[in-house]
Amino acid sequence: MKRIIITESQYRHILNNRHILNEAETKTEVFKFKEAYPDNIAYPVKPGVTFNSVEDITKDKLTNEFRQFIEKLEVAVKSNPNIGQIKIAGGASNVNPTLVPPNGYDKKIVELSYRNPKTKKVELNNEIIALNRGRTAKAVIEALIPQLKGKVPNPSVEISEKMAKIEIPAGIIFMPQKYDEYKPPTKVAKSYPKQGDKNFQVTACNSSLKASGYAGNKNNGYIADVIKINTDNKPKQITFQGESYIIPDRFIIKQVKKGGDPKTAKSIKDSGFITGLQENEPDFTSMSTDLNKYIPNSKLKGGSGNFNHTFKVEEGFDYFVEVYAPFGGTVWNAKIQCGEAQKPTTQQNQMSKYQGVPIKDGYNKYYINNKTKDIVGNNCGTDCNLYMDGEFKNGKLWNGKLYNYDELNILKNIRIYKNGKDVGEGTLEF
Repeated sequence: MKRIIITESQYRHILNNRHILNEAETKTEVFKFKEAYPDNIAYPVKPGVTFNSVEDITKDKLTNEFRQFIEKLEVAVKSNPNIGQIKIAGGASNVNPTLVPPNGYDKKIVELSYRNPKTKKVELNNEIIALNRGRTAKAVIEALIPQLKGKVPNPSVEISEKMAKIEIPAGIIFMPQKYDEYKPPTKVAKSYPKQGDKNFQVTACNSSLKASGYAGNKNNGYIADVIKINTDNKPKQITFQGESYIIPDRFIIKQVKKGGDPKTAKSIKDSGFITGLQENEPDFTSMSTDLNKYIPNSKLKGGSGNFNHTFKVEEGFDYFVEVYAPFGGTVWNAKIQCGEAQKPTTQQNQMSKYQGVPIKDGYNKYYINNKTKDIVGNNCGTDCNLYMDGEFKNGKLWNGKLYNYDELNILKNIRIYKNGKDVGEGTLEF
């Protein structure tokens, strides 16, 4: 994905685009299908498909996105037939309608799409095709999921954009395609990535890298990318920083003897599957359920979606990072930082090393000396940066912000503390 970190405002933007609604204290979730409906077509079917009625449309005839939704909804209904109310709206843009069929479709389907259900006549009217998009979505759902037959209300109409909108109770199914960060995978990695493959990335120290665009596959354990860390400059330690966003990823740092096969490497640190979603959000439950269908007994960790680990480099060994992406279409970023063994930078370790400055309860600001890495109680000019700002309790930051800096003393991120605990990333202030 296009970002190095997610700030609070960016995270709120993502959540707003997820269309989580609250109605009568019941959370619902809205799925918009846009590309599932080609221009001038009211049926979510692939090019070349023919049928006489909606009942003839089988799952293999549906566009991929709509088929995946039907399959997931079908599983959810089998588990719980009383899932709650489903609402549907059909949509169309306000551009002038035409009977020109898109590539791969014939004119008959276009005419059916503009057929007025009352008069049975073809009418070039955006409200007609919008209504029919909603009607066909309802008909397909009821035809392919018999348990819902007669339980889906008639659709409403929206003249705003080409789509069908389906609203269901939240937390039932997870569709990664609805997120802005989802990108259809460029390729599926059917075997373990090897040197020379696009998804086998060799990276130097102090560099950044991102997802190759590949998706994992069951045959290779859902490994989408492998990163080899170049240690020719013989660093004493390496810090790996991996950032996942909404769609879960997993990073495993591995070590193997020089020239050895990375598949046989020993695990140093495993992030587990991580996501930026909070664990109390509706999508977290459905995402976790789906993850266990791919990889049984997997545990999904919600929160920041960040993974940071520093390890010592041993001579005679190669170091790799495996990236697991079972959902496909994932986007992640990573940083590799190498160098000498550094002084501890955690709040607890640094606070024990302040220069005679007591950490007082109440509101205070403390600074970090860029040269000595000591905490000081006053701003020492260009040699210092703001480190902690907020309310302190029992010698500990209780409510406020902790500022982290890189090796060049450039602000890297801000951690937010509430009731003495790190609760996530804050907004970078420039």
